[in-house]
Amino acid sequence: MLLGGGGSLLGAAVAGLVWLLRRRTTDPVLETVIALVTPYAAYVLAESAHTSGVTSVVVAGVLLGRSGHRLTDANIRLQLHAVYAVVVFLLESVVFSIVGLELPTLVRELPAGTGWWPLQSTAIAAVLIAVRVLWTLPLTRAVKPSRGRLSWRVAGVVTWAGTRGVMPLAAALSIPLLTEGGDRLAGRPLVLVLTVSNVVLTLVVQGLTLAAVVNRSGLALEPEHTAREEEDARDELNRAALDHVDGLAELEAVPETAVDRVRRALTARLDRTPEAPDGTTADDAYRQLRHEVIAVQNTRLHRLYEEHRISDTTLRVLQRDLDLEQAALGRN
Repeated sequence: MLLGGGGSLLGAAVAGLVWLLRRRTTDPVLETVIALVTPYAAYVLAESAHTSGVTSVVVAGVLLGRSGHRLTDANIRLQLHAVYAVVVFLLESVVFSIVGLELPTLVRELPAGTGWWPLQSTAIAAVLIAVRVLWTLPLTRAVKPSRGRLSWRVAGVVTWAGTRGVMPLAAALSIPLLTEGGDRLAGRPLVLVLTVSNVVLTLVVQGLTLAAVVNRSGLALEPEHTAREEEDARDELNRAALDHVDGLAELEAVPETAVDRVRRALTARLDRTPEAPDGTTADDAYRQLRHEVIAVQNTRLHRLYEEHRISDTTLRVLQRDLDLEQAALGRN
């Protein structure tokens, strides 16, 4: 308990320090470096203070994740998301590969009397699932407050979706190899074997059957529901932006031409009235036209580069601008 509390305090301290640094950072490369160094700093500081490094990393990540959108701009977020996707994939691949290679050796090194580890692992997985059901069940009352009843279906889906992964492995691997006296720590191989087997069991059993469980529960959202939710959220954002633009127009704080340009774009996005026989709206036609125009601009940009009329630096900058604009338009 003390180890977890100390790790939480250090994680919060690291998050606060990083928050102050990132508030003053505008360089995407430096921001990426800070983001990558943060978990290692939280882990090393916590381990140096003889507390839980894993807990420290989790607390720092949760705190920074809740406020990260206020610390960065669009360019930094685009780069961070791209870097995170690659780093997470590489780290998870390395961790599972190393553990998979070590697992046969760990099983062979298990001490006498631990031959029942498959049954122990299954029992632990069952206990974890039961505890998760009991923990999430009281929270399901908020899902449908009008009924005021506990929902076993919601608790079951949330529990079945809670597969174990890298975090339990990281916690198990953080157990020291030797005691303070220099002897090998007894029980560490068994802990690692049980952890790995639980991870594999949950990933295989729960992971491969999760879709069926969600479908049988009746809680799954149909694709049209998700699309409608996204469409409603986009409309809400556009209305908020349109209200802000109208307020600026009344104050005459912005040139009228700029206000009209933004207002027309927002109004077109909110207009769902089909303007063509095939049901195409003005916003659909606008986005399709913008995709075509960007394709023409891309062709001309590379032609300028091939004719040695622009430098490589100019090519990269303009290509990024076109890519960002096309990404903002969404799918054609």
